[in-house]
Amino acid sequence: MSNKDRIAELETLINEAAHQYYNEEPLMTDAEFDSLCDELRKLAPKSQALKQIGAKPTSVWPEVHHETAMGSQFKADSIEEFLAWAKKTGAKTFCWSEKLDGSSLALKYNKGVLIQALSRGDGVTGSDLTPNVAQMKVLSSIKATEKIWVRSEVIMKKSTFDEKYKGKINEESGHTFKNPRNTAAGLARRFSGVGCDDLGVIAYGVDGVELTTEMQKFDWLEQAGFFTPAWGIVTAEEVEQVYRRYIESDRNSCPFEIDGLIIAVNDIAAQKALGVTDNRPKGQIALKFPSLQVESILEQVIWQTGRTGRICPVALISPVEVGGVTISRVTLDNCGIIQALNLELGCRIVVERRNDVIPKIVRRL
Repeated sequence: MSNKDRIAELETLINEAAHQYYNEEPLMTDAEFDSLCDELRKLAPKSQALKQIGAKPTSVWPEVHHETAMGSQFKADSIEEFLAWAKKTGAKTFCWSEKLDGSSLALKYNKGVLIQALSRGDGVTGSDLTPNVAQMKVLSSIKATEKIWVRSEVIMKKSTFDEKYKGKINEESGHTFKNPRNTAAGLARRFSGVGCDDLGVIAYGVDGVELTTEMQKFDWLEQAGFFTPAWGIVTAEEVEQVYRRYIESDRNSCPFEIDGLIIAVNDIAAQKALGVTDNRPKGQIALKFPSLQVESILEQVIWQTGRTGRICPVALISPVEVGGVTISRVTLDNCGIIQALNLELGCRIVVERRNDVIPKIVRRL
């Protein structure tokens, strides 16, 4: 696929996702959306699709300006990329934590009482979801006198999804519940609030408290009574051990969806001294897990006209589940890919969701 075609595809996906975000049935999670924006930013940094993200709030939920901006992280797709970043920071110790795959949320406490809960939105302005969040498994009060902002993630446990939502129809949208993360994002924005009591809130950041290390931050959150992701203090070299362990076993055994590790310079002052670029702290990075891959069978190839008028082949495959999403169609982009992968009807193939979003045939078996 040419850069021009890929840019058009990304702009379409981003515009559709941004629109659907405000209509109770998100097409993807914040992490997935960020991944698409990252790719488009590299290919076309001046794209209008990027400029319009969050520019014109369309949600009927009240839109509120974040008192503390909610940015995202730079990303590393391999240990090698992570080590190169770690070397640049000059730090000796780092804090790792599970990268939650849900919907970001800012909780505002005043004199210990939860008074507001905002979605991340564009990082500057978010939707006030306080009535719905109040029904979730979240602390309504904490022991604190200061004004505090807790950064957190709305999640649904895998077991809750399997027991109550998997394969069922969302009566308010008519769509089938796809996976824990999309279901959590959709329920969190339901105007009726139905189902919000099935959601949990996991905290991983706090502003308004004087802390000197990431370790102190997580200790503070846990002592306050918040649920937190798993975390630890390590050297750069030790990160690989944690990363491999999660890929091999811990990721699957985690009770909720995670898609990587967040690595931060442990010393908060040193972390902040590294600065911020595009609302992303240089002292933190998201080390992503490899895309999940499964086997399937190529059953048929049809031709499809895209939104840009380009005609491309589409593979119809035996339905398989990848990361909680059932895949039965995979765009092949062009005939060259069919030849390069030596694809034939009836052959066994390996499929993944590129960046955990777009289905892709990786190879023929």
